[in-house]
Formats: sequence, structure tokens, C-alpha cells
Amino acid sequence: MSDRSRSNVWAAVSGTTAGEAWLRRDEPKSPELLARYQDAVAQVERGVPFAYAVGRVGFRTLDLSN
Repeated sequence: MSDRSRSNVWAAVSGTTAGEAWLRRDEPKSPELLARYQDAVAQVERGVPFAYAVGRVGFRTLDLSN
């Protein structure tokens, strides 16, 4: 998985944009958020579609979550 893909997973799991996630990269992360991120990365690497792995998808100006 590329660094960009991992950044996109982090942004989706943390509920931010990729730019916001980059700017906040040095802030402490909760163990729960890190666990969700690691789970989502593992799912994407197994071939699970991105939206299913992270639990949300953008559609035009909407952010849809399950």
C-alpha cells in the first residue's frame, strides 16, 4: 500500500481531510483511533473496497457513513 493510500485511510478514519491529517501528524493519537486505522489498512490490503474498510465514502459534497 502506498504512503498516499495510507494517508487517505488515516484521513477517512480520523474524520479529517488528507491535508488536515498531515498538519496534525504530530498530535497524540488515541489507542482506539490507531486500532481502527490499523484494521482499515489491513482490510484494504486484503482487497476490501476503501469505503467498506473505512466506513465512509464521499459523494460529491456529501460524506456518507455506515
